[in-house]
Amino acid sequence: MKKIFYSLMVAGVLGLAACSNGDYEANPDSNTNSGINPIDPLTSDDFNWSGGEPVSATINGAGWKADAAYLTIDSTGANVLVAVKGHQVMAFYLRDVWKGNVYDIGFKQEFRHIMWSDSVGQTYNVYDSKLGNSAGIKIIENNDSLNVFSGQFYFKGVSPKGDVVNVTNGYFKVTKH
Repeated sequence: MKKIFYSLMVAGVLGLAACSNGDYEANPDSNTNSGINPIDPLTSDDFNWSGGEPVSATINGAGWKADAAYLTIDSTGANVLVAVKGHQVMAFYLRDVWKGNVYDIGFKQEFRHIMWSDSVGQTYNVYDSKLGNSAGIKIIENNDSLNVFSGQFYFKGVSPKGDVVNVTNGYFKVTKH
């Protein structure tokens, strides 16, 4: 009986060793990863880019800059930032964020996430960071007395259909009202 037990234990250990270790695969079209390894997200020092006001980013390799951005504070105290360029919209929902901190805005993050839509009114063209697996935001400034809210971000947005958009080198700086 002991031999059977030990044989099963050894087989189980070997089986675990043979399992996938979650290796990172750099396929930008896959929802399993993005340009930034989700197992090794950016640290505060890694957010080393700048951008244009009010909101700018690189979306699937192309530069994007909002024509206008609007910031409000909702009833829970969350910063709700909406940036618009033509029919394209980027919307931020950021609750409990403070200057100098880096936050995960990826998979299942309900209190902090960003959505991107390349055509307003088309629900299947909405890509949400909370459906992706690689996303982060660094708050540079959140100052009520100076009326400034700024930060840097990146995320993999995923649509309800499973389509993917990669947003990198994101930057925002808006006036609080």
